[in-house]
Amino acid sequence: HKDGIDKLVIGFGEEDFEITEIAPSRLDQILFARQCFFRGVSFTKFSITLKVRSVPLDFALSFANGFEIGVLWCHVNNETELDNSMKCIDHFPRSKYIFIIMFEIAMDKLMALPPSEELQMTFRIPLNSDQLLQLISLHKLVRCYHACVTINWTELKQAMEVV
Repeated sequence: HKDGIDKLVIGFGEEDFEITEIAPSRLDQILFARQCFFRGVSFTKFSITLKVRSVPLDFALSFANGFEIGVLWCHVNNETELDNSMKCIDHFPRSKYIFIIMFEIAMDKLMALPPSEELQMTFRIPLNSDQLLQLISLHKLVRCYHACVTINWTELKQAMEVV
């Protein structure tokens, strides 16, 4: 399918259920089935892989409306996906979050992310020690795959004491 959803993954406990290649014409049918069968359901995992990323956000939010999502994964490749992730976070304020940031996010937006279980940054970003410590204090786990941290010996010792 050129449009629609590549894959919808829903986790119940340890089991994941995948629905693949959902045509746009089927989205309303899926929402109808969801209204009939699923109410007050708690998912351990909820993931949608979209072919057209800007169109189905409303579908995803409608589908998950009223559900409890334990951990919301926010895997973002650009500003639009980051904005959509923030809309999802607003929709599920009691969930925990994992951020996987795959693009050069502005420092003010990076520092404004809500506290999360994990923050992964897979882009080159210069961080000073204060910024790194702020990220470490906000997020339970911080992974910097290509970060360049500017830190002197005294700051390193202070950081190690905090950690």
